[in-house]
Amino acid sequence: MQGVVDFAPCASAYGTPLDRVWVESVNRSRRWSKPACFVALVLLANAALYFSAQADSAFIRDIAFKIAPPGTPDVEVVRAVSRYVRDEIYHPTREEVEHFPFWVRLNYLYNPFRIGPRPILEYGTHHLGPCQSNSRAFMALLAAHGISSRMVVQHDANLLGLHSVIEVDYAGTHGIVGPTNGVIYQHEDGRPATLKELHKDRDLFVRNAVTGFAYGWGPNGKEYTVPLPYDLYNFDYAYYFNYKWLGALRWPAYKALVAIWGENGPYLPVRPLWYTYPKYTCMVVLDAGVIGAGFLLWAGRRLRRRFAKATIPVKPADKPILPRERRSQHEELMHV
Repeated sequence: MQGVVDFAPCASAYGTPLDRVWVESVNRSRRWSKPACFVALVLLANAALYFSAQADSAFIRDIAFKIAPPGTPDVEVVRAVSRYVRDEIYHPTREEVEHFPFWVRLNYLYNPFRIGPRPILEYGTHHLGPCQSNSRAFMALLAAHGISSRMVVQHDANLLGLHSVIEVDYAGTHGIVGPTNGVIYQHEDGRPATLKELHKDRDLFVRNAVTGFAYGWGPNGKEYTVPLPYDLYNFDYAYYFNYKWLGALRWPAYKALVAIWGENGPYLPVRPLWYTYPKYTCMVVLDAGVIGAGFLLWAGRRLRRRFAKATIPVKPADKPILPRERRSQHEELMHV
């Protein structure tokens, strides 16, 4: 019929208001679908790491209670666990690591946080050096008995970490134990020797250190022993933090700590306990990375929106009317 305009094509092209509302809701849901999936994956990864770490704790607890039954005095637990770590934990060679199961081999060769207590107890120490592996296993076995401890790093004269021992809370003090070499540092009367006592008393250190030794590597490792090199691994620069991590800044940081807090300053930085358990370390690093990336994305979006608003040309009708302009317009209307 002539003179009649069909608005159906326009309606189909632009849609009704309800259609536009539906499209906007779909777009909003799509906009949040990818972040929601990513957050779900991160939560699943955290759950997997957490429950795996809990399973490791149960495995370690079983071994710890076989070494020393529950209720054993702390002094006896420390002695028994120290003997077990030195005598029973295997020291594999690099060639043996190459024949480990696939996932275990990847853990030994490529894990930047090194291996945790359970694979150490199952397969042996890290092939690049047993001291940190033995220290982690020793701390985990003590923790199963409710005995707290923390790692101590022995540095050379250039403040580079070389060897690790453990400070154990037992017998009413904080005694030093070297699980790799089976040395329980103590005074002649049997009292545990503390970190600062070993730092100040060279004779006390040497008298204990000469008794320490470690077994060799590989299947025939028990056939020969390696004495503790106490001229290299000593307590001249022994602290709770590995200053090697600071690289070229280690000496400026060390001197600043001494200048501010005196001789106690270098003892203040402490290696975080969760670093001893690589699965918890992975959780912390993963979550910190996700939170940091999310903050950067949010901040970038805010900046882009502000920049876009600043660059959009403003129409005269959209410009805000200042109070002075509004008053002049009112006066013009009054004189019409």
